[in-house]
Amino acid sequence: MIIVIIYTFIRDEIQALENDKITDRKSGDDQRAMPETWPSEQLLKGQSYALILHKGNEYRLQKTRSGKLILTK
Repeated sequence: MIIVIIYTFIRDEIQALENDKITDRKSGDDQRAMPETWPSEQLLKGQSYALILHKGNEYRLQKTRSGKLILTK
């Protein structure tokens, strides 16, 4: 009897947490929201590299021959 009550309580709590996550994502209030995403093609614009400024420093995002990306200062 106790096991059934504990199981039911845990199941309901998990379900409530999952429902809260779904509600947060829909409303945009989730603090763990995914950061904005850009396709590499949009950053590179057909070039082999792009320059990124961050806090006054210049970084180079470069596409390698094998199609990987390297970020260097």
